[in-house]
Amino acid sequence: MTEQTVRTACVRPRRRGRVRHLRHVVGAPALELHGLTVCYRGAPALESVTLSLARGERLAVLGPNGAGKSTLLKVIAGVLSPSAGEVRVYGHGPHGHTCIAYLPQRSGVDWTFPLTVADVVSMGRLRRGRWLRRQNEVDRARVQDCLHQVGLAELADRPIAELSGGQQQRMFIARALAQQAELILMDEPLAGLDAPAQKGLLTLMNDLPDGPTLIVALHELAIARDHFPRILLLRQKVVGLGSPADVFTPDRLRDAYGESVQLVETPQGTLVVTDTCCPPDAEREP
Repeated sequence: MTEQTVRTACVRPRRRGRVRHLRHVVGAPALELHGLTVCYRGAPALESVTLSLARGERLAVLGPNGAGKSTLLKVIAGVLSPSAGEVRVYGHGPHGHTCIAYLPQRSGVDWTFPLTVADVVSMGRLRRGRWLRRQNEVDRARVQDCLHQVGLAELADRPIAELSGGQQQRMFIARALAQQAELILMDEPLAGLDAPAQKGLLTLMNDLPDGPTLIVALHELAIARDHFPRILLLRQKVVGLGSPADVFTPDRLRDAYGESVQLVETPQGTLVVTDTCCPPDAEREP
C-alpha cells in the first residue's frame, strides 16, 4: 500500500488546546489487528488475535466471562497498550484518534457525577476542534440533532443519574454521533436491559447514519446471530471469525464455552444454553 492519504475528520491533539488532522491511509481497512497479545498479571488476556474490518462492517464479539472481550475493545480504543502485535485504525495506531468512540460498560461509569444528558453528548464535540474552547452554534445544533436521532431530545437537561439503562446507552450513542465517530466500540450495551429496551437499542444500532464500523461485545448468542453479519468468538484466542453460520458450530461453541454450554437438539434445530456466571476463580479483565 502506498502512503497516499486523504484528509478526514480524525484528529490528534497538539499543544495549547489545538488539534492536527490525522489523515487516513487511502484504501486502509477501518481496523486491522495483527498478532494482538495482551498479558495481565502474567497471564494472557488476549493471544495472537488477527482480524480486519472494512468501513461500515458490523462485528459482534462473544465469549465467556474473562475471554478478553473488554480487553480487546480497550486496546483498540487506545486505553490499553498491547504486549505484542499491532493495532491499525485506518492505517495508523489507535492513540489520539477522534474517529474512535469507546462506550464502556455502564457499571464502570460514575452515574452520580453532576452532569446532564446534554453535557455528556456535548463531550463528543470537544474532540472536534480546540480542546479548551466554548461551544459555538454549530456544536449546539449538532448536539440537539444527535439527541433527536436517539430519542432523547426531551431529556437534554435531565441529570444522568435519573436515566434508565436503555436511555444511558442511547446517550452514549448520541455522544458518538456528535463526535462523528467512524469506529464505535460498545462493551456489553445490552447488559441489564429488559427486552423492549434491548430491541430499541438494536434498532438504533441498525439505523446509525453514515455507516460507522461497529464492534459490540455481547453475551447473547441469539441476538448476535440475528443482528450481526460477522461474529468473533473469543477465548483469549480467536475460536471463530466469520458469519454466524460458520462460527456458531457445536465444536467452536464447546471450544469457547467449555462445560458452561449445553447443546440440546429440538425439532426446530439445535438449542444452545449457556451459563454466563463467572466461576469463583475467574480472572477479571483489565
